[in-house]
Amino acid sequence: MFDALDMASQLALGGYRGRYMVVTPALPRPEMIRVEIAQLCPGTTVELVRRARH
Repeated sequence: MFDALDMASQLALGGYRGRYMVVTPALPRPEMIRVEIAQLCPGTTVELVRRARH
C-alpha cells in the first residue's frame, strides 16, 4: 500500500514537473496536505480532488 506522499516522492525522484491530481476523501485540512505534497515534489502543480459520494 502507498499514499499520495509516497507517490509524490517517486515523482520527485523521476524529475516529474507537471500536474499531480490526487483524489481524496473529505479532509479536515486539505491545504496543509497539498502544501506538504508540493514540498516533496517541487515544480509540480498539486491539485486535490474530493472523491464524489455515492
